[in-house]
Amino acid sequence: MKKAFTIIELLMVMLIIGLIMSVGLPRFTSIGTSEFDKFFARLNSITQEGAQKAQEFNVVYKILFNITGKKIELLPIDVENDKDKNNTRKKEFDIPDFISIEDFLIDNKSQFTSGKGEKRSAYFLINPMGITQNVKIIFINNNLFSKDPKTGKYEAVLNPFTAEFKIL
Repeated sequence: MKKAFTIIELLMVMLIIGLIMSVGLPRFTSIGTSEFDKFFARLNSITQEGAQKAQEFNVVYKILFNITGKKIELLPIDVENDKDKNNTRKKEFDIPDFISIEDFLIDNKSQFTSGKGEKRSAYFLINPMGITQNVKIIFINNNLFSKDPKTGKYEAVLNPFTAEFKIL
């Protein structure tokens, strides 16, 4: 008598393998994007904090993107006359090395090509009511973009009323 697996046993094994792959595979493919997600969450956090502080202290704040220094800073626009001498209202965090900024637009006008066209820094303002300028930033996740130029490019649009970026 031949001993072999039945159809039901083979289907059960295939079902188990399918379940394991559907749970495990997305975790392996999202390793590179999780760092981008953390960066994006910090960007939204500092932007929303700027809107709250602008309302609290009734001053204009700016979010400064130091492109060459790879930093994003939140600071009052009038630092010299600011009553906060210890800079407790100034916040900053680093832009990870694998992220680059391709373009920075305010009211659909590129800040990199207008004026001198220098790509050293760009900023947007948050008024004392907590409303931001209309901003769109084009980020490149170099970890993904280098493998496939169709992926890894993100357009982040800032909602002026909620001070929150959304990826398009």
